[in-house]
Amino acid sequence: MVKNIKGYYSYLFLILFSTSCVTTAKYKKIVFENEILKKQLFDLKKDSTDLAKKLILKQHQIQSKESSLNTLKQKIKSQDDKSTHEIIDLKNDETTVLKYDYKNKATYIYNFAQNVHWESLKNESKYKIAVLNNDQLKKSLDDIFKNKMVSGKTAQIELINMLDIVKDKYQLIIFDIKSKEFLENNIKKINMKNCLVITDGFLYNDCNCISLFEANSQLKFEIMKDTLKKNKFLLSNTIQYLK
Repeated sequence: MVKNIKGYYSYLFLILFSTSCVTTAKYKKIVFENEILKKQLFDLKKDSTDLAKKLILKQHQIQSKESSLNTLKQKIKSQDDKSTHEIIDLKNDETTVLKYDYKNKATYIYNFAQNVHWESLKNESKYKIAVLNNDQLKKSLDDIFKNKMVSGKTAQIELINMLDIVKDKYQLIIFDIKSKEFLENNIKKINMKNCLVITDGFLYNDCNCISLFEANSQLKFEIMKDTLKKNKFLLSNTIQYLK
């Protein structure tokens, strides 16, 4: 009987020991899996934190750009309000018909310069105007721009040839009809991304262009609005009063 009791307890001990080993192994497995989950959760939180920081930085950058854009719009609006009163009268003293002379053309060009703006203008020390091979127009522009500022800068008007226009940088370039072929062949060589271009009756999609031409004894103009908008050029409301 004693042997039976000993055998029973030995059997019971063996069962308990086996159960304990299994339980310990399961416990260790659960602890191991729990550590893996903790590490994955930590990595996930770290990635979320980095992403949140990037999002916050991006928001600050967007807000900064929006603030700069609003400041520029306010400045342009202020200039627009002033230019509404400063616009030079385009009508002839004796008749409403606009004769196609250099004084009238220079007056239009002056009003374009005062009412078309773009951001990189603020980085320029002068407002440089290039007149291509037209001495009479250059003289009329000198008279119109005398003692006047453009975007807060002194206007500098230069009479240039076709080679000079490729070498230097200008804020306003004026082409006549004789320069059309030259412009077609050299448009990619000329730095015109941050430049307003005035042409004599022809337009180009690749530049910020306004075509000024004669029709029925009047000066008319056409603006390449899509290109100007694409390059972030801003036209003041005063432009509509020039027609």
